[in-house]
Amino acid sequence: MVMGCATPLRSWRSQRLGRIISQRLYSGKGPTVAVLFQDIDPPVINGVRKPRKPGGYQDSGADIAYTLQSKGINITTPDPSPQVSKHSGWCFPDTEEGMIAAVENGATHLWANTILFDSHPLQQSEKLSPYASDLYVVGQPPGLVENCDDKAFLNDKLRSLGNYTLPRSWLVSDSTNVDEFIGSIGCFPVVGKPVRGRGSHGVKLCHGPAELKQHIEALLGESPLIMVEEYLAGEEATITVMPPSPEHPEHWSMVPVTRFNHADGIAPYNGVVAVTANSRVVRDDEMKDPAYGKVMEECQAVAKLIGATAPIRIDVRRFREGSEFALFDINMKPNMTGPGRPGREDQASLTAVAAAAIGWDYGTLLQKILASAQHLSAFRDYRRSGHGRSPTDVRGPYKLASDPATGALQQTFEGHTDSIESVAFSPDGRLLYHHHLVVDKQLGHQFDDGAVASFRLSPQDYHRYHSIVSGTIKLFRSMPGDYYEVDPFALRSRLDILTRNARDYVVIETKGFGDVLFVAIGASQVGSVKIHEQWHQPGSEIHKGDELGIFQFGGTSIIVAFEKNRIQFDEDLLRFSAQAIAVDVEVGMSLGRARKLSRGALPEPHVADIYDIACRVNGVQGDGFRPKSDYSSFMVRGDQCDQRDQRDQLAVDMFTTS
Repeated sequence: MVMGCATPLRSWRSQRLGRIISQRLYSGKGPTVAVLFQDIDPPVINGVRKPRKPGGYQDSGADIAYTLQSKGINITTPDPSPQVSKHSGWCFPDTEEGMIAAVENGATHLWANTILFDSHPLQQSEKLSPYASDLYVVGQPPGLVENCDDKAFLNDKLRSLGNYTLPRSWLVSDSTNVDEFIGSIGCFPVVGKPVRGRGSHGVKLCHGPAELKQHIEALLGESPLIMVEEYLAGEEATITVMPPSPEHPEHWSMVPVTRFNHADGIAPYNGVVAVTANSRVVRDDEMKDPAYGKVMEECQAVAKLIGATAPIRIDVRRFREGSEFALFDINMKPNMTGPGRPGREDQASLTAVAAAAIGWDYGTLLQKILASAQHLSAFRDYRRSGHGRSPTDVRGPYKLASDPATGALQQTFEGHTDSIESVAFSPDGRLLYHHHLVVDKQLGHQFDDGAVASFRLSPQDYHRYHSIVSGTIKLFRSMPGDYYEVDPFALRSRLDILTRNARDYVVIETKGFGDVLFVAIGASQVGSVKIHEQWHQPGSEIHKGDELGIFQFGGTSIIVAFEKNRIQFDEDLLRFSAQAIAVDVEVGMSLGRARKLSRGALPEPHVADIYDIACRVNGVQGDGFRPKSDYSSFMVRGDQCDQRDQRDQLAVDMFTTS
């Protein structure tokens, strides 16, 4: 039948592409590489667009493709016979169509020599999905690049961990009083630069207030948020960190490359001045300075922390001559030009210069990087399952709390709040109290010294949110407000965003956790934030996993709060939160468990343990039991039960069937 042809034809095409890849990989011919160049403009992220490179990295892409071919690696190119003297014709565009064309040409490996971001088709394209387990990618996961390309955000995260050496820095937005800011920093010279930059574009050393003001105004013409950074007057160097590979299972640092011949204190972009004219490898006798070893270890730690899957290059500088180094710029996509094609002998990148010091020519460097390629499926998994957490049964025991949405769990705190009345998160994890979150002093104080978890949903996430516990609706409120950004970048601004945005909240009365506060907060591009009407009425019964409400498209936030000593957050969540690392979560994943209360307090959390045993012993699911009235004898006997059979008998004695 003609009507039934479309789907089978599409399926056949996907299967055919998958077979092409598999045959190439397992026929003994080795990989076939297609190099991608930048043909997609980066999106505006938090009001900032990273400048596109003229030519889209086709120059370095041609170097990569030509040199791999000269090393005997199979390559595929859009032009069957690209000219060695030209950049064009060697690389496929990084569009969905370009990548599909590369695979149809036989590519088993896509070399992402481009700028990636979370909405990039390499991450999102459904047409690539059928063969995601067979296709390999060389590059960083798009979500990782999007996060870490925000230099201020990444530096703040590293600074908060306390194990990294960084210069002082400040953020300036288009709402900042520039004159007041300049008067407050109290030190010159300083460096002004974009938050999402490329090379040395927009980077300027400013020697005084007038020069800084002029440069700030120029940068704010390109972006609503910029950085001002303490100037480091000592030696500058750059360190390439290689990703794990079969040969090296851990991240490792190449020898530092020192830089000189600066232009007004700034190392020129290598598109203007050849790297070999202002850079060299640190000599063996110089490497005796322990400062080099220390900063190499810091750079390796950064790569491991963020989970880099391709080379990164970290620029470092001494505070002054002879002092220790500080990390000041982390490049997620180092320039990869190299002396491969005739006439390109002076085009070695900083990474290629470092590689030469360990005996690798440019071609060998590329082969080593190719060995770190990962499956497209693993490449995409960074965004959805960042730290390997597993879903739990959303209909499980009432002593377990689950994650409310698919997104990023940004912070968890236990017993660190003075009042939930006005809670909002600052970038370093502190709590702010300048405006009201729930606008209810009595309700706010109910959660004093309680536990709080904050979630962020990006525009690409599933925009429905679910109850994290089972219980009864005790209170519902809807509060009008603004729609500011709620991502970590925006939360660093001076606006108390979470307490000014439109929001709905409910209080859920539970057996295991006491009262639980659930706040859904609208943000940029959100048409509305809405808790469903069925949960507006106090007394409504709600089960863990029930859909509480929806956001319309946009970035949003959820805050949940528990009363003091009522929840124990999962250990991994607390550990990552302490390190200021956001954790990707999905609906139904475990958030934490109810705490056991001390003797004399309400017994429900302790009863919950025995209740679960009763269900197991008797094979009953859900609310199939009701507790007997004599809790006092249970509290004594419960403490005396050391053997499993004793606990099982207690469970039978403690509960009776309904």
